[in-house]
Amino acid sequence: MNKEGRLTVNLGACRGSIFGIRFEDITAMCGIPESTMKSYDLISDYVSPFLKTAKRLADMYCTTVDRLCGAYIAYHVKEVMDMQIKFINRLGHMDIGACRDAVLSEIKKYGVGATEKIVYDELCEEFMGIIRKSCKEGKYVIINEDTEISENFTRNFNYLMALCHLPYKKVSEVSGVSEPTLTRLKQGVEPSMPVVIRLADFFGISIDKILAPNPQFELDELKEIIAGTTLKTKLTDAYDDITYEESLSEQSFRYKRLSYDEAAALAEEYLEKIR
Repeated sequence: MNKEGRLTVNLGACRGSIFGIRFEDITAMCGIPESTMKSYDLISDYVSPFLKTAKRLADMYCTTVDRLCGAYIAYHVKEVMDMQIKFINRLGHMDIGACRDAVLSEIKKYGVGATEKIVYDELCEEFMGIIRKSCKEGKYVIINEDTEISENFTRNFNYLMALCHLPYKKVSEVSGVSEPTLTRLKQGVEPSMPVVIRLADFFGISIDKILAPNPQFELDELKEIIAGTTLKTKLTDAYDDITYEESLSEQSFRYKRLSYDEAAALAEEYLEKIR
């Protein structure tokens, strides 16, 4: 699955299985129409947002645009919890007594059979319940548009083009971004996310870096990467969701048994992060 596909999948996962919020909740927080959000959920069509919309959604989900285009977020349970905790803390002054009681009660049922994954799954479920309940009660945090993100991209794109002395024709042939689109980008037109993804891959840098306000670019490194741009751009379609080392860690995470005290202490470690 390429990065554009991953963006669609991760947006759907964030809305549904991680935060459990409705399209109308996203509209209330971000001002994005429900019909637009529904189009991003259509995996078969890979409808992608423009940059400022993607940044707004990333801000709402307490992550980055780069991460939304990466490996399947829902698979990384600790990351999911961190995102949920940040979201809850933005709401402020949450009473998590009932949440704590529910998690510890569920863990106790496993006796010495609980694993780290079971503890995290119970926490994630309760955290999602807090978020869902808050949204149903109309307790929203308004996510403002990042007015500088598109300007950052334009400035960085133009700087990279000038630094590397690249003709638009070559960039277009290798990246798949049309020359007219490249011309519009030079003039400051907001890019769509597929364009951002392909140009970041073309230059061999992260999406976060091409969107940063004052990134540092090394000319020698860029020249080396651009010399092999045909290969580099193919990485856009590479599937690298989980490494072998991560797989081994995941096995331990899923199958190592904890005593009740160990499991309860692990749960408390994350519950205490909610302010």
